Amino acid sequence: MNKFIYNNLRKLKKIPLKVLLKKVLRKIKTRSLNNIDRIFFLILDTEISDRMFLKNILGNKFKDSEDVRKYFFVRKNPVAFISLLSNSLKENFLNDINGKVIEEANKICKHQFNLLGSGYTYLGEYINWHCDFKTGYYCNARTYYKDIEIPYGKADIKVPWELSRFQHLTILGEGYWLTHNETYTKEFINQINDWIDKNKPKGGVNWLCTMDVAIRACNWIIGYSYFKGSSEITDEFLFRFLKSLYQHGTHIMANLE
Repeated sequence: MNKFIYNNLRKLKKIPLKVLLKKVLRKIKTRSLNNIDRIFFLILDTEISDRMFLKNILGNKFKDSEDVRKYFFVRKNPVAFISLLSNSLKENFLNDINGKVIEEANKICKHQFNLLGSGYTYLGEYINWHCDFKTGYYCNARTYYKDIEIPYGKADIKVPWELSRFQHLTILGEGYWLTHNETYTKEFINQINDWIDKNKPKGGVNWLCTMDVAIRACNWIIGYSYFKGSSEITDEFLFRFLKSLYQHGTHIMANLE
């Protein structure tokens, strides 16, 4: 222990005083900002308000959520890759793997997931987005994300991470693309709404890893590209969906890896 302290003191002596002071002040500033952020998380609703999103983020370009939906429904750019696929390619896709896609999409609707080699497991009528269902270990959704501890030896934190990446939206979207069965759209909407309800920004395990936040945002956007033409996509849902995507983006910018 004494040797450890001695070696670190030797390293400190080699650092110019000005540089050392900057490092100390930076650490104090970061810790202070984290404490303030933690307090705001605990006492306030961290989901951005509709009014703030319309006025401050969208810059008063739209008067309400209906106006926002109209814009997103009629705009031509950017073009999602799914819109570029030809009918012949769709037919080949349909003939080759239609049955497999529909089977997988139906399992997702029944909340049966195969994650990290788990085999298909039923996660219940209401998905617990914070649980390692292999061990039953639960991560508290009300814990500030920077206070989350990796449960080494107790559970695999990658299980809730993998579930909340929403990799399965592609299969769900392909099911809708092939059949236009609105059951898949409803499941897409229900899962997104449920996740937002149960994952307060900056709270719980699913905001801990920036990479996973980014992967989730990408998969949400890909998923939406399949369902955007559906009549089930309401003004209210799209507006809330966009708000959450915006908060995903601000979270990524504030926590670059």
